[in-house]
Amino acid sequence: MTNIMLFGHGGSGNRGCEAIVRGTASIIRKNISDVHITVVSNRSHEDIKAKIKNIDEVVSGKIIQRYNPTWFLNILTRKFIKPEHFRRYLYHETLKSAEKSDICVSIGGDNYCYDKPINFFFIHREIKKLNKKLVFWGGSIEPDAIDQEMADDLNSLDLIIARESITYQALLDRGIVENVFLHSDPAFTMQCQEIVLPEGWEDGAMVGINISPMVARYGQKESLDEAAVSLIHHIIEQRGLKVCLIPHVYWPNKNDYLYMQKYYNKFKDNDRVMIVRESYNATQLKYLISKCRFLIASRTHATIAGYSTCVPTLAIGYSVKAKGIARDIFGSEKEWVLPVQSLEGGDDLVVTFENLYAREKELRNHLKQKMPDYIKSAWMAGERLNSLAKSII
Repeated sequence: MTNIMLFGHGGSGNRGCEAIVRGTASIIRKNISDVHITVVSNRSHEDIKAKIKNIDEVVSGKIIQRYNPTWFLNILTRKFIKPEHFRRYLYHETLKSAEKSDICVSIGGDNYCYDKPINFFFIHREIKKLNKKLVFWGGSIEPDAIDQEMADDLNSLDLIIARESITYQALLDRGIVENVFLHSDPAFTMQCQEIVLPEGWEDGAMVGINISPMVARYGQKESLDEAAVSLIHHIIEQRGLKVCLIPHVYWPNKNDYLYMQKYYNKFKDNDRVMIVRESYNATQLKYLISKCRFLIASRTHATIAGYSTCVPTLAIGYSVKAKGIARDIFGSEKEWVLPVQSLEGGDDLVVTFENLYAREKELRNHLKQKMPDYIKSAWMAGERLNSLAKSII
C-alpha cells in the first residue's frame, strides 16, 4: 500500500480548497490502486462537515488566527526562542503524518502566490530529512517571487505540477527543470452534485456573481463596489436577466457571503437579485454555477467551476493564477480577466460583461471543445504520482 499525505490545506470553509482536495483524491484513486490518503487540515471540522469522499483520514493541524492560543504563543515566544522551534510545534501534526507516509503532497495552490512561504520552506526541509518523496501539486507562483531561496526549495522537491503555463514557464526560466510538469488544476475533475435550485431561479436567465473581500484588497474598494453595483443594475434593467450572488469562501475573516451582503441589501426589494444563503459544499456550488448563463467571479475556483461546466466566465483577477488559467483556456487573458487593480468604478464591469454577452455562443462553443482535453490533463497528473510511487523501494 502507498501512503500519501496531503498538506497545506486550509479547510473546506474555502470551497476552492475543498475542490482541490476532492479533485486530488479522485485523481490519486484513479491512478494508484492500493493507497491510503491522509489530509492534514487547519480546520478539520469543515472537512468532516463537507463529507469529502475518497480520503481515509483527516488530521487536525494547528492554525494561527488572531487571538487564538497559537497566536498568543507565537507572540510570546518569537522574541525568545528560535523560529524553527515554534514551527516544529505549529506543524507537529504535519511532520508526524509525514513520518507514516511514502509521498507528501503540498496541495495549497495559492501557498506560493502571496507572501514568502517560509513556513513551507521549513516543512519541506523537515520532510526531506525523513527521506520522503515530496510533491508541489497544482500550484501557482508569481514569477518575480522566485528568488534564490525559493528556487533552492523547489529544486529539492521530487515532483512539481504547475497548474498554468505562466508558472510553468517561470520555473523553467529560473532553471527549475527537473521533474517539472504542466497539468490543469485538480479541481477541474470535481463532479457536480445536483441540488434543488434556490426559489426564484429562472433557467437561462441567471448571471452568477462572486466578489470576495480578498479581491478588494488588491484594488480600490470603493471603485470595486461602484462597478459591482453598476453591473447588477445593468444586468437586471438593461438585459432583463437575474443576478445570483454566489459566495465561495466562508472563513470569518474572508467571508464572501458577508462581503456581498451589502450588494444584496441595495437590491433586496427586487426579486431579480438573490444571494445564496445555503452553506452548499463545493460540488453543490459547482452544480449551481453550471446552471448559470454567465459567471463573473473573483474566486479562482468559482471560475474553474464555470469554465469546466462550459459557462461563459469572466474572472476579476489579481494574481498569476487567474491570468495563467485564462491564457491556457482562451489563448490570452486579455479579454477574460479583468485586473481588479485597473478598476476605476462606473461602467468598467458593465463594458466587460457586454463583451461576454456579445460573444456568449462563441465562448460556450470554445469551452465545449476545450474542456475535454483540459480536464483530461488534470487526470493525467495522477500518472506522475503513480510513477513516483513505483519508484519507492
